[in-house]
Amino acid sequence: MKSTVSDICIVLFICCTGSGIWGEVSFILPPPEKTPAGFVLIPAGTFIMGSPPSEAGRYTDEGPQHSVTISRPFYIGATEVTQNEWEQIMDANPSRFKGDDLPVENVSWYDVIDYCIKRSEREELIPAYTKRGNTITWNKNANGYRLPTEAEWEYAARAGTTGPFSTGDTITTDQANYNGYYPYTGEKGLYRTQTTPVKTFEANPWGLFDVHGNVWEWCWDWHGFYPRDTQLMLIDPLNNKSASYRIYRGGSWGSSGANIRSANRSNKGEYTPSTRNSYIGFRLVLPVPLKLVEQESEQEKPQITPVQEHKQQESQPQIVKAEPELRVPQEPEPNSGAAEPEETAPAIPSELHFLLIEAGTFVMGSPDYEEGRYKDEGPQHQVTISRPFYMSTTEINQREWMEIMETNPSQFKGDDLPVEQVSWFDALEYCNRRSALEDLNPVYTIDKDNNTVICDWTANGYRLPTEAEWEYAARGGALRKKNYAYSGSSDVNRVAWYAENSNAMTHPVGMKQANELGLYDMSGNVWEWCWDYYDWYPTEAQVDPVGPEKSLYRVLRGGGWSEPADGVRSATRGGNMPDVHGDGGTTGGGFRILRSAGDQVVKNRRQL
Repeated sequence: MKSTVSDICIVLFICCTGSGIWGEVSFILPPPEKTPAGFVLIPAGTFIMGSPPSEAGRYTDEGPQHSVTISRPFYIGATEVTQNEWEQIMDANPSRFKGDDLPVENVSWYDVIDYCIKRSEREELIPAYTKRGNTITWNKNANGYRLPTEAEWEYAARAGTTGPFSTGDTITTDQANYNGYYPYTGEKGLYRTQTTPVKTFEANPWGLFDVHGNVWEWCWDWHGFYPRDTQLMLIDPLNNKSASYRIYRGGSWGSSGANIRSANRSNKGEYTPSTRNSYIGFRLVLPVPLKLVEQESEQEKPQITPVQEHKQQESQPQIVKAEPELRVPQEPEPNSGAAEPEETAPAIPSELHFLLIEAGTFVMGSPDYEEGRYKDEGPQHQVTISRPFYMSTTEINQREWMEIMETNPSQFKGDDLPVEQVSWFDALEYCNRRSALEDLNPVYTIDKDNNTVICDWTANGYRLPTEAEWEYAARGGALRKKNYAYSGSSDVNRVAWYAENSNAMTHPVGMKQANELGLYDMSGNVWEWCWDYYDWYPTEAQVDPVGPEKSLYRVLRGGGWSEPADGVRSATRGGNMPDVHGDGGTTGGGFRILRSAGDQVVKNRRQL
């Protein structure tokens, strides 16, 4: 049954945990006609935050479930902020998909803070935020616009429900805008490949639209794990502990069904506060002016379960296998119709910048017990790399990029810094141009009009590594000594620039310790594009795999400067649309190159 909010008085029994004192507090809610236009009044109340272990598609950072009390009512935007609303305040429209009624996207967390401040000032409200550089202070007594806390967001999104979605145990593309090719349950649905106008779909029980899908929504909190003590009752929690990432919730038009659940969090911390892309927007909160009408004298009381304004609906989630969120296109099998190899070995690329990686066999992926492991790293499976190849010892730096491409897209400038903000297609174009300049046969045929690429695996030019070649090299190839978590060491600080030591920027290539093969920065600094489409791993042994036949995304490996330690492990996987330009640390944007070594090299090794 749909819940509504009326002109009511709410009574809460609140425990002041610092002093052990209980106080009964009553709030008179303003009548509905006082609700600001475009906003919904959310009553105070208590709910269970997070997801149970049995919920399909669950990530570990969604637990443990814990009781949370929202002690004060608040107003929240019925919709995500639209492009029309954004332009009225900020003048320019950064969105990838244009339309007045579409949600604004391609906005960073800092951009949203600026919007809240400017809109508050225009409406003669006291801004909730004070900004000094990248330091943001929240004045909780202000009456201006702000972001919801993560707890407020989930409380409002659930709207009194307890299942995976506010719609119940499942959801369809008739109810939300997400990637229907990967449904939560049942048959595939639509994949619209872009945002839809707000209010396209039915609102949740409290009148909020698009809490599932369309665009991810920034929240105030830093990303962190929930408290382990499940008996602790939290009141108005927020995570102010500085970290690398701000929370975003709700999923987007590109998310799988599993990733638009009410409990799903930005679990991998993929976006720093400065990240902008077409998957992420926001909705606003306004405080409710409350009249405190009664407060008991301070005295100890037995613990009382706080009054809940809305009864939670009991449901038993159906356990299904969730598809990964990242997926995109693929080409011919290697060596299909291949010409006979020449009898002369190819010229060895510069010994200062390339290393010969011998053929060999390894176990790809991570075991179930590896700390920080994500589900897409399994199952482990045996992979044989049957042919040697030359791989660049470092990520392509900006000097190398500029020599070929002339312009520099990177956010962090420096000749010896890795190039970043490079799309997958940009990386392929670089490979082809460099091949042509060195009188080599380009590997890729790129049809930009149709967004398709054909790979000639027999060509002697430069190319991206396959995902298997990348992980084989990262783990040390045939010279692998130990089962290191990171490329070349179990000590992340020896081999990687990551969130805790990068100072939020890239660093010159080759400054950290190399792995067993002499390859640098295979862990951290910038994510690196690979050839393959992104999907689940197969279970069977493979020889020279080149990835699945089709998906939405291309693979990224190695992690970047903004990732936590578990995000730069040798097994960590990522992916993004091939036309997206990331900042290297979050959504991708760097790469290294290789060349096939040819059969003659194999013959020479056998003679030795």
